[in-house]
Amino acid sequence: MLKSYKFFIGFLLFLLAVLIYFETSAPPPVNWQKTYSIKDKIPYGNYIFYQHLKNQSKDLKLVEKSPYELMKNDSITGSYIFINQNLVLGEETTALILNWIEKGNTLLISAEKSNFFNLDTLQTKQNNEEYFFKNTTYEFYNEKLKTNSSYIFDRNTTVNFFEEIDTLQQTALGKINIQKNQEEINFLKIPYGKGKLLLHTSPETFSNYFLLKENNHEYAEKILAYLDLEKTLNYDVYHDRNYNFPKYYDSPLYVILGNKYLKWGYYFLLIGGFLYILFEGKRKQKAIPIITPLENKSYQYIRSIAGLYLDKKDHTTITHKQIKQFLDFIKTHLRVEIKEINSEIINQLNELTAISKEEIIELFEEIKYLQQKSVISKKELLSLHKKINRFKKNI
Repeated sequence: MLKSYKFFIGFLLFLLAVLIYFETSAPPPVNWQKTYSIKDKIPYGNYIFYQHLKNQSKDLKLVEKSPYELMKNDSITGSYIFINQNLVLGEETTALILNWIEKGNTLLISAEKSNFFNLDTLQTKQNNEEYFFKNTTYEFYNEKLKTNSSYIFDRNTTVNFFEEIDTLQQTALGKINIQKNQEEINFLKIPYGKGKLLLHTSPETFSNYFLLKENNHEYAEKILAYLDLEKTLNYDVYHDRNYNFPKYYDSPLYVILGNKYLKWGYYFLLIGGFLYILFEGKRKQKAIPIITPLENKSYQYIRSIAGLYLDKKDHTTITHKQIKQFLDFIKTHLRVEIKEINSEIINQLNELTAISKEEIIELFEEIKYLQQKSVISKKELLSLHKKINRFKKNI
């Protein structure tokens, strides 16, 4: 290697070492992801609120089951709390929850968007457009809960509110001040049977970032005042991904890339190797002849086998193979193993897909019918093929 090359490589490595030093000594970037998780201490986590809730409640229970499973199989009472960025529940789950409220229980939902905010049964309507504002203030309508200073969220945030409510039956509890002379309802009380719903469109007010600002913790305390803390508080963590699902790493280098010191050392090694190849990677032997690898003809083989079945017009065998492949597809992509078709399987598929329950029932009834037939026509095969493709496209 020439002396000038050595000097050049040494200079580049020195610059890289300086860059790595400044990068590793810099503080880690702030994670502004909206998780609303009770385990997260990041700005949009709910760790502080959960710790406060444990001190306030006499009987706090973390609900790890789905609302559908909980309402169908268990008997719970008291209050049920959901705090998420978005909360969308299926029609049957929604009906079960409303029936539960009607018996004298309380539901609190705090989310930017939820199907509960636009239910015809409740006669409410949420704004459809996305609004982003800074220095948004939150207040209560109840004179006893008002203070001299408002509760302020001093970052750009998504603003959601109720555009329409039933003023004769429902009570506006809180408001959000977006701009000068523009106030919108963000906290609503709806009586339902013997119970009530508390709908709140500003989950950021339960975040760590908001609660640590001045007296903002009082805002969350005043919302909790509408719950009976003497009774059981059921806090939903089923939709809390950071609580239920451990982090899954796709890369075997996740340990190295997860530590900034190891990460930059790894980058230093790669760049050093690249520079070595650039200056020292000259060919020192004869060119190696290129050997063309064997061609993969799996696709042609599959087409040939399929052609044999089609030529024989063996629609029955093709149908059974397509049904088997479809059940394997559901097991692989939806994590649902189907051994027997029943209402529980139907409800699971309805929750996991955007397909109506009636369409799912129709599809599996046809599959069950075709499995029992000894001879299947081309028309029946094509009908099944179309329904299966429509199912896959809606996942």
